[in-house]
Amino acid sequence: MAVRLVILKYFSMFGLLFAIPALASQAQNYGLGGETTGRANSVLAEVSNPFAALYNPSLIAAQPHPIFGFSSAVQQVAFSTSENLKLKNQSLATWAFGFSYPFKLNRESSKQAGLGLAFSGPFQKLRTFYAYAPEDAFAMRYGGSDSQFKATLGAGLELFEKTLFLGAGLSLYLSTAGAAEETLVGNNPTGRMALDVGLNTAAVVGLYLKQENTQTAFTFHQALDPSFIQSIDGKVSIAGSEILHQPLLARSTLYYEPQTLQLEAQHQIGSTKASVGIGYEFWSQYKA
Repeated sequence: MAVRLVILKYFSMFGLLFAIPALASQAQNYGLGGETTGRANSVLAEVSNPFAALYNPSLIAAQPHPIFGFSSAVQQVAFSTSENLKLKNQSLATWAFGFSYPFKLNRESSKQAGLGLAFSGPFQKLRTFYAYAPEDAFAMRYGGSDSQFKATLGAGLELFEKTLFLGAGLSLYLSTAGAAEETLVGNNPTGRMALDVGLNTAAVVGLYLKQENTQTAFTFHQALDPSFIQSIDGKVSIAGSEILHQPLLARSTLYYEPQTLQLEAQHQIGSTKASVGIGYEFWSQYKA
Protein backbone atom coordinates (compact mmCIF):
# COMPACT_ATOMS: atom_id res chain seq x y z
CA MET A 1 0.00 0.00 0.00
CA ALA A 2 1.39 3.40 -0.99
CA VAL A 3 0.55 6.65 0.79
CA ARG A 4 1.47 10.08 -0.49
CA LEU A 5 1.02 13.66 0.72
CA VAL A 6 1.92 16.70 -1.34
CA ILE A 7 1.53 20.42 -0.56
CA LEU A 8 2.02 22.86 -3.45
CA LYS A 9 2.53 26.61 -3.62
CA TYR A 10 2.01 28.19 -7.02
CA PHE A 11 4.44 30.83 -8.28
CA SER A 12 4.74 32.50 -11.68
CA MET A 13 8.22 31.11 -12.22
CA PHE A 14 9.23 29.24 -15.38
CA GLY A 15 11.72 27.13 -13.47
CA LEU A 16 8.98 25.31 -11.59
CA LEU A 17 7.98 23.59 -14.82
CA PHE A 18 10.84 21.19 -14.12
CA ALA A 19 9.56 19.08 -11.24
CA ILE A 20 11.82 17.30 -8.80
CA PRO A 21 11.42 13.48 -8.88
CA ALA A 22 9.74 11.85 -5.88
CA LEU A 23 10.26 8.24 -4.89
CA ALA A 24 6.53 7.63 -4.40
CA SER A 25 5.86 7.65 -8.15
CA GLN A 26 4.36 4.38 -9.33
CA ALA A 27 5.98 2.26 -12.03
CA GLN A 28 2.95 2.10 -14.30
CA ASN A 29 3.02 5.91 -14.66
CA TYR A 30 6.76 6.29 -15.15
CA GLY A 31 7.62 8.92 -17.73
CA LEU A 32 4.16 10.51 -17.97
CA GLY A 33 5.25 14.05 -17.20
CA GLY A 34 7.27 15.89 -14.58
CA GLU A 35 4.14 17.06 -12.77
CA THR A 36 3.13 13.52 -11.83
CA THR A 37 6.52 12.45 -10.52
CA GLY A 38 7.09 15.78 -8.75
CA ARG A 39 3.76 15.39 -6.97
CA ALA A 40 4.37 11.77 -5.99
CA ASN A 41 1.66 10.59 -8.39
CA SER A 42 -0.99 12.56 -6.47
CA VAL A 43 -2.85 13.85 -9.54
CA LEU A 44 -6.05 11.75 -9.63
CA ALA A 45 -8.13 14.81 -8.69
CA GLU A 46 -6.13 17.29 -10.80
CA VAL A 47 -8.37 18.50 -13.64
CA SER A 48 -5.61 20.00 -15.80
CA ASN A 49 -4.10 16.63 -16.67
CA PRO A 50 -3.48 15.69 -20.34
CA PHE A 51 -3.01 12.02 -19.31
CA ALA A 52 -6.44 11.81 -17.63
CA ALA A 53 -7.43 8.85 -19.83
CA LEU A 54 -4.90 6.73 -17.92
CA TYR A 55 -4.94 8.32 -14.45
CA ASN A 56 -8.64 9.08 -14.04
CA PRO A 57 -10.89 9.23 -17.14
CA SER A 58 -13.67 11.02 -15.23
CA LEU A 59 -11.49 14.17 -15.25
CA ILE A 60 -11.94 14.50 -19.03
CA ALA A 61 -15.56 15.62 -18.70
CA ALA A 62 -14.62 18.15 -16.00
CA GLN A 63 -11.94 19.91 -18.06
CA PRO A 64 -12.88 23.39 -19.38
CA HIS A 65 -11.04 22.98 -22.70
CA PRO A 66 -8.98 20.44 -24.68
CA ILE A 67 -5.54 19.63 -23.24
CA PHE A 68 -2.51 18.23 -25.03
CA GLY A 69 0.69 16.97 -23.42
CA PHE A 70 3.94 15.37 -24.50
CA SER A 71 6.78 14.35 -22.20
CA SER A 72 10.00 12.41 -22.30
CA ALA A 73 12.14 10.85 -19.61
CA VAL A 74 15.50 9.13 -19.37
CA GLN A 75 16.52 6.62 -16.73
CA GLN A 76 20.03 5.31 -16.28
CA VAL A 77 21.34 2.56 -14.06
CA ALA A 78 25.06 2.24 -13.29
CA PHE A 79 26.74 -0.50 -11.27
CA SER A 80 30.05 -0.56 -9.47
CA THR A 81 32.15 -3.49 -10.68
CA SER A 82 34.84 -5.74 -9.29
CA GLU A 83 37.07 -8.50 -10.65
CA ASN A 84 34.41 -11.13 -10.05
CA LEU A 85 31.34 -9.05 -10.88
CA LYS A 86 30.90 -6.92 -13.96
CA LEU A 87 27.45 -5.52 -14.69
CA LYS A 88 26.52 -3.63 -17.80
CA ASN A 89 25.17 -0.11 -17.35
CA GLN A 90 21.66 0.39 -18.64
CA SER A 91 19.70 3.35 -20.00
CA LEU A 92 16.16 3.80 -21.26
CA ALA A 93 14.48 6.77 -22.95
CA THR A 94 10.69 6.87 -22.88
CA TRP A 95 8.03 9.10 -24.41
CA ALA A 96 4.40 9.80 -23.56
CA PHE A 97 1.60 11.53 -25.44
CA GLY A 98 -1.70 12.57 -23.88
CA PHE A 99 -4.78 14.34 -25.21
CA SER A 100 -8.27 15.00 -23.87
CA TYR A 101 -11.23 16.63 -25.60
CA PRO A 102 -14.27 17.70 -23.52
CA PHE A 103 -17.50 18.77 -25.23
CA LYS A 104 -21.13 19.62 -24.49
CA LEU A 105 -23.60 16.74 -24.75
CA ASN A 106 -26.07 18.91 -26.69
CA ARG A 107 -27.10 22.53 -27.13
CA GLU A 108 -29.96 22.34 -24.64
CA SER A 109 -27.91 20.76 -21.84
CA SER A 110 -24.97 22.30 -20.02
CA LYS A 111 -23.60 18.88 -19.05
CA GLN A 112 -20.29 17.78 -20.53
CA ALA A 113 -18.72 14.60 -21.78
CA GLY A 114 -15.24 13.97 -23.16
CA LEU A 115 -12.85 11.63 -24.90
CA GLY A 116 -9.17 11.14 -24.20
CA LEU A 117 -6.14 9.03 -24.99
CA ALA A 118 -2.67 8.39 -23.60
CA PHE A 119 0.19 6.65 -25.40
CA SER A 120 3.56 5.75 -23.89
CA GLY A 121 6.57 3.60 -24.69
CA PRO A 122 10.32 3.51 -25.34
CA PHE A 123 12.02 5.47 -28.10
CA GLN A 124 14.14 2.52 -29.20
CA LYS A 125 11.46 0.06 -30.31
CA LEU A 126 7.74 -0.56 -30.07
CA ARG A 127 8.42 -3.56 -27.88
CA THR A 128 11.44 -5.68 -27.02
CA PHE A 129 11.81 -9.14 -25.48
CA TYR A 130 15.02 -10.44 -23.95
CA ALA A 131 16.11 -13.98 -23.13
CA TYR A 132 18.64 -13.74 -20.31
CA ALA A 133 21.33 -16.33 -19.71
CA PRO A 134 21.80 -17.66 -16.15
CA GLU A 135 24.96 -15.63 -15.66
CA ASP A 136 23.37 -12.34 -16.81
CA ALA A 137 22.61 -9.60 -14.29
CA PHE A 138 20.18 -6.75 -14.81
CA ALA A 139 18.31 -4.09 -12.87
CA MET A 140 15.12 -5.32 -11.21
CA ARG A 141 12.07 -3.29 -10.23
CA TYR A 142 8.38 -4.06 -10.25
CA GLY A 143 6.38 -2.94 -13.23
CA GLY A 144 8.47 -2.28 -16.30
CA SER A 145 5.57 -1.11 -18.45
CA ASP A 146 7.50 2.06 -19.26
CA SER A 147 9.78 -0.06 -21.48
CA GLN A 148 6.80 -1.43 -23.42
CA PHE A 149 4.27 0.31 -25.64
CA LYS A 150 0.86 0.93 -24.06
CA ALA A 151 -2.19 2.90 -25.19
CA THR A 152 -5.17 3.94 -23.07
CA LEU A 153 -8.49 5.19 -24.46
CA GLY A 154 -10.93 6.83 -22.05
CA ALA A 155 -14.26 8.66 -21.89
CA GLY A 156 -15.87 10.82 -19.22
CA LEU A 157 -19.44 11.92 -18.44
CA GLU A 158 -20.84 14.63 -16.17
CA LEU A 159 -23.53 13.01 -13.98
CA PHE A 160 -24.48 16.03 -11.84
CA GLU A 161 -23.75 19.50 -13.14
CA LYS A 162 -20.26 20.67 -12.11
CA THR A 163 -20.30 18.22 -9.19
CA LEU A 164 -20.00 14.50 -9.97
CA PHE A 165 -18.21 12.94 -12.96
CA LEU A 166 -17.82 9.32 -14.08
CA GLY A 167 -15.20 7.93 -16.45
CA ALA A 168 -14.08 4.61 -17.90
CA GLY A 169 -11.40 3.45 -20.29
CA LEU A 170 -9.35 0.58 -21.66
CA SER A 171 -5.60 0.15 -21.59
CA LEU A 172 -4.33 -1.77 -24.61
CA TYR A 173 -1.11 -3.75 -24.36
CA LEU A 174 0.68 -6.48 -26.30
CA SER A 175 1.22 -10.13 -25.46
CA THR A 176 2.83 -12.91 -27.51
CA ALA A 177 2.63 -16.65 -28.04
CA GLY A 178 4.73 -18.93 -30.20
CA ALA A 179 5.30 -22.50 -31.29
CA ALA A 180 8.62 -24.07 -32.27
CA GLU A 181 9.62 -27.40 -33.75
CA GLU A 182 13.16 -28.74 -33.75
CA THR A 183 14.20 -31.96 -35.45
CA LEU A 184 17.62 -33.42 -34.66
CA VAL A 185 17.78 -36.35 -37.07
CA GLY A 186 21.04 -37.49 -38.59
CA ASN A 187 23.31 -34.79 -39.93
CA ASN A 188 20.55 -32.47 -41.09
CA PRO A 189 18.92 -30.75 -38.08
CA THR A 190 15.97 -28.49 -38.95
CA GLY A 191 13.74 -26.12 -37.04
CA ARG A 192 10.95 -23.62 -37.47
CA MET A 193 9.06 -21.17 -35.26
CA ALA A 194 5.82 -19.20 -35.45
CA LEU A 195 5.18 -16.14 -33.25
CA ASP A 196 1.79 -14.49 -32.73
CA VAL A 197 1.32 -11.03 -31.19
CA GLY A 198 -2.00 -10.32 -29.50
CA LEU A 199 -3.70 -7.19 -28.18
CA ASN A 200 -5.07 -7.41 -24.63
CA THR A 201 -7.13 -4.95 -22.60
CA ALA A 202 -7.39 -3.82 -18.97
CA ALA A 203 -10.19 -1.65 -17.57
CA VAL A 204 -9.83 1.76 -15.93
CA VAL A 205 -12.74 3.30 -13.97
CA GLY A 206 -12.78 6.64 -12.17
CA LEU A 207 -15.01 8.99 -10.17
CA TYR A 208 -14.45 12.70 -9.58
CA LEU A 209 -16.36 14.81 -7.03
CA LYS A 210 -15.95 18.58 -7.24
CA GLN A 211 -16.90 21.00 -4.47
CA GLU A 212 -16.07 24.65 -3.86
CA ASN A 213 -12.51 24.26 -2.56
CA THR A 214 -12.22 20.48 -2.30
CA GLN A 215 -11.94 17.78 -4.95
CA THR A 216 -12.08 14.03 -4.39
CA ALA A 217 -11.26 11.21 -6.80
CA PHE A 218 -11.43 7.41 -6.78
CA THR A 219 -9.99 5.07 -9.43
CA PHE A 220 -9.81 1.36 -10.20
CA HIS A 221 -7.13 -0.09 -12.49
CA GLN A 222 -7.37 -3.70 -13.60
CA ALA A 223 -4.18 -5.75 -13.48
CA LEU A 224 -1.91 -6.01 -16.53
CA ASP A 225 -0.24 -9.40 -16.84
CA PRO A 226 0.93 -10.04 -20.41
CA SER A 227 2.73 -13.35 -20.91
CA PHE A 228 4.96 -14.98 -23.47
CA ILE A 229 3.81 -18.58 -24.00
CA GLN A 230 5.78 -20.93 -26.22
CA SER A 231 5.18 -24.58 -27.05
CA ILE A 232 8.14 -26.58 -28.35
CA ASP A 233 8.17 -30.01 -29.94
CA GLY A 234 11.67 -31.46 -30.08
CA LYS A 235 12.36 -34.55 -32.17
CA VAL A 236 15.49 -36.59 -31.57
CA SER A 237 16.57 -39.62 -33.56
CA ILE A 238 17.35 -42.75 -31.53
CA ALA A 239 19.29 -45.67 -33.02
CA GLY A 240 18.91 -44.17 -36.45
CA SER A 241 15.24 -45.13 -36.82
CA GLU A 242 13.04 -44.30 -33.84
CA ILE A 243 12.18 -40.68 -33.22
CA LEU A 244 11.66 -39.41 -29.67
CA HIS A 245 9.22 -36.50 -29.25
CA GLN A 246 10.04 -34.15 -26.36
CA PRO A 247 7.24 -31.55 -25.90
CA LEU A 248 7.91 -28.45 -23.79
CA LEU A 249 5.64 -25.57 -22.74
CA ALA A 250 7.28 -22.37 -21.46
CA ARG A 251 5.45 -19.40 -19.93
CA SER A 252 7.10 -16.13 -18.93
CA THR A 253 5.66 -12.93 -17.44
CA LEU A 254 6.77 -10.00 -19.58
CA TYR A 255 5.90 -7.29 -17.06
CA TYR A 256 3.25 -6.75 -14.43
CA GLU A 257 1.01 -3.99 -13.14
CA PRO A 258 -1.14 -5.01 -10.15
CA GLN A 259 -4.83 -4.33 -9.76
CA THR A 260 -5.03 -1.00 -7.94
CA LEU A 261 -7.56 1.01 -5.94
CA GLN A 262 -6.69 4.66 -5.35
CA LEU A 263 -8.33 7.49 -3.43
CA GLU A 264 -7.26 11.12 -3.37
CA ALA A 265 -8.47 14.45 -1.98
CA GLN A 266 -7.33 18.00 -2.76
CA HIS A 267 -8.09 21.19 -0.87
CA GLN A 268 -7.41 24.74 -2.00
CA ILE A 269 -6.45 27.35 0.62
CA GLY A 270 -5.76 30.61 -1.18
CA SER A 271 -2.83 30.00 -3.50
CA THR A 272 -1.81 26.81 -1.67
CA LYS A 273 -3.13 23.37 -2.59
CA ALA A 274 -2.87 20.32 -0.35
CA SER A 275 -3.16 16.89 -1.94
CA VAL A 276 -3.32 13.58 -0.07
CA GLY A 277 -3.80 10.15 -1.60
CA ILE A 278 -3.70 6.47 -0.77
CA GLY A 279 -3.33 3.50 -3.10
CA TYR A 280 -3.85 -0.22 -2.46
CA GLU A 281 -2.17 -2.64 -4.87
CA PHE A 282 -3.11 -6.33 -5.16
CA TRP A 283 0.16 -8.26 -5.56
CA SER A 284 -1.12 -11.68 -4.48
CA GLN A 285 -1.69 -12.81 -8.09
CA TYR A 286 1.81 -11.90 -9.25
CA LYS A 287 4.03 -14.77 -10.43
CA ALA A 288 7.67 -13.99 -11.04
